[in-house]
Amino acid sequence: MNRTPNQWATAPASGLALGYLSARLSEIKLLESDVRAEVPDSIHQMRTVVRKSRSTLAAYREELASLPTRQMSKDLKWLGRVLGEARDTEVVHHRLIRRLAELPATSRSAEMSTSIDTRLAPAFATANANVLRVLGSNRYARLLESLARLSPPEQRSAPTTKQMKIACRRVMRSEIHKLRIAYDRAVVTPEGHCRDAALHEVRKCAKRLMHCAEAQRAIRPRRAPEVFALAREISRALGEAHDSVICRDLLARWETNQRLPPSARDTYRRITEREGQLYAEALQEFTRAITRLEEYPHT
Repeated sequence: MNRTPNQWATAPASGLALGYLSARLSEIKLLESDVRAEVPDSIHQMRTVVRKSRSTLAAYREELASLPTRQMSKDLKWLGRVLGEARDTEVVHHRLIRRLAELPATSRSAEMSTSIDTRLAPAFATANANVLRVLGSNRYARLLESLARLSPPEQRSAPTTKQMKIACRRVMRSEIHKLRIAYDRAVVTPEGHCRDAALHEVRKCAKRLMHCAEAQRAIRPRRAPEVFALAREISRALGEAHDSVICRDLLARWETNQRLPPSARDTYRRITEREGQLYAEALQEFTRAITRLEEYPHT
């Protein structure tokens, strides 16, 4: 529903959403220097902030309907995808090194660790170079400018606390409903990569709900933290499952190398088995969390 400036006063949660976005923009600017300096975990942090911004635009799209947010949402998705490629490479590397360290001494060696580093180095170098290129692009500069200009038309009257709570409740209900729909679709999806992809969509919905609740903490100090914690638990469990899928797929590709020594092949298979166990455990945690969501009262 599009609104004219004179209708803006009927969107009481707009100020809340825009304030949240303004804080995220400040974080992006601060993290940019860390990313350029290759500070550990800075890419992950920046990706998280970008995702929060995009989630807010999506969750509060009706509240922000009179503002030009469509291109910003596309640009945030683009930036998040580039950051995600670099972050995924980091995650895979850390997981594989951790799994290798868990194996018996007879199944691991310094050579295996070096082999993993060597195999992933080109992918990480390419992804990191892409991040730096994007941060120097005109599109990224325009995105920051657009976010900085994001402010509501002048309101004739400030919304009351009651109006704010009603609007926030509507937004949260909508996001919970979307999460439940995504879960219902995943349940009926055949097991395998199709199911994994469906569960990844559930995770995206959980993250959007989590960020939506985070923005509402000041307005709904009891309910918003409860929903945030539940959505974060769902997201973390599915994140663990998703990272396991990525690792196992990568190892499966490495095992197709005919020149791979038998000892290395055995090590990769042991890691794959352990990742499969972690995947199953993550899905159990997800099931427990999503069950609590199904039982959660209307917000």
